[in-house]
Amino acid sequence: MSAIESNLPAVSIVVPCYNYAHHLAETLNSVKNQHMDDWECIIVDDGSTDRTAEVAAMFTDSDRRFRYYYQTNRGISAARNTGINEASGDFIQFLDADDLISADKLSIQKAFLQNHPEVDVSYTNAFYFYGDMPKKRYRSFYFDLMGRRHVGMEEWIPQVNASGTTLLAHLAIQNIAPINCMLTRKKLIDRIKGFDESYWFMEDWDFWLRCAFEGARFAFLGEQDAYVNIRMHGDSVSTNTYKMLLQHVRRIKQTEREIKVRGINGINFSAREFREPYKAILRKLIHTAGYTNLSKQKSIIKMIGGREFLKAYLSTLNRYCKGKLPQY
Repeated sequence: MSAIESNLPAVSIVVPCYNYAHHLAETLNSVKNQHMDDWECIIVDDGSTDRTAEVAAMFTDSDRRFRYYYQTNRGISAARNTGINEASGDFIQFLDADDLISADKLSIQKAFLQNHPEVDVSYTNAFYFYGDMPKKRYRSFYFDLMGRRHVGMEEWIPQVNASGTTLLAHLAIQNIAPINCMLTRKKLIDRIKGFDESYWFMEDWDFWLRCAFEGARFAFLGEQDAYVNIRMHGDSVSTNTYKMLLQHVRRIKQTEREIKVRGINGINFSAREFREPYKAILRKLIHTAGYTNLSKQKSIIKMIGGREFLKAYLSTLNRYCKGKLPQY
């Protein structure tokens, strides 16, 4: 029996949290303010050392739809998997502990998925905001070579309504939307066995790629009242930029291999639309690693091979010397 046919909640909201107690209450209030009632919210504390448990208790003590679980720190993928295992809804909403969902998001997306059984993943628009300026929202952001965040009003989320090769072509080089945008059928998540816990960065992109390889159909939902607000932090993330880019290239190479093994036609990584953005990401990785950092450069060689690395390294170094490296 499905959650829709029983007294179980239709939507399970999974909120992984690691030392974000100072934002958690605002996030959980955005859940509590939903214009629908049949949801549960599973808060997974991934080994926090701040007041996360205390903040969570403010909600679990007053509303039985909130549940709290603690685990030793194992990373965001493991925390989401814990939430998935505890979820009873037919649909899963992943929500990071410092972000917000609009009051109508769940009701609109739930109705859409119920009316479109052929769709497995519904996703919406996203806006970005700095914590000290919540009313000023942006449509896009990027990290420069120093790991600093930059924002803009250019829309980057593609409006994809597809499955199979068409969907994979959109996902092959980069993600198509923040994870909070999505509402996903739990039976699909169970089929792909949740998140790959070896990914500490780019884990959501890997997750959607595995859904796509499983044959899932994605549909963009452009309803203006269904969206997410993603909090940006002003501090630099330069210490993580290298790791993020390393995981990015790792997933591209993994996707390329899987497409070949599966014999999927219509996606040629030698084509310009795939080759050029991949080369730009690889150059950024090599530059961020540091030209004389042998340990980091060896990690790249191990992943892509010496021949490809040497060509990319020399190209990147040449561009750097000429001041031609892109900022994103």
